[in-house]
Amino acid sequence: MSKPEQLLERLIQAELCPPDEIRGCTQKQLRQIEKCAGAPLPADYLETLTLIGCHAGHFMSDLDFFYPAMLSLTERTRELIAESISLPEDAFVFADRYGEQILFFRLAEKKKGPVYKWSDEEPEQFLKVFNSFGEFLEEELTAHEMQAGD
Repeated sequence: MSKPEQLLERLIQAELCPPDEIRGCTQKQLRQIEKCAGAPLPADYLETLTLIGCHAGHFMSDLDFFYPAMLSLTERTRELIAESISLPEDAFVFADRYGEQILFFRLAEKKKGPVYKWSDEEPEQFLKVFNSFGEFLEEELTAHEMQAGD
């Protein structure tokens, strides 16, 4: 994702989100999210939250991703997967797809914030699936655009 305004433009163009349904997080909400994480979060993630962190129409509506849901995802995930694997101590879960796929950052990896995934298909391992949140966001947006074009 190259520029934040392109995200909004693409969401509207693909008819994934009418402009009046786009709601970003406030600075107070962003501070609450980082306090919950206990460490700084990747800049591209926070930038995205300022644009669409509370609601974005149909975009990513199949995920628990938006504020305030993300505040409880890490602890909920720890309980959910405890029988198969332990979530790393420095994990911050930012998305949950029906409890079947969990996406998280390792907060110790401060630079770009690679994205890791846990899946109920392979419950005893975590996979690094994206080098940054921006890569994840681009894939999600492209997939939604393709579905909208069908």
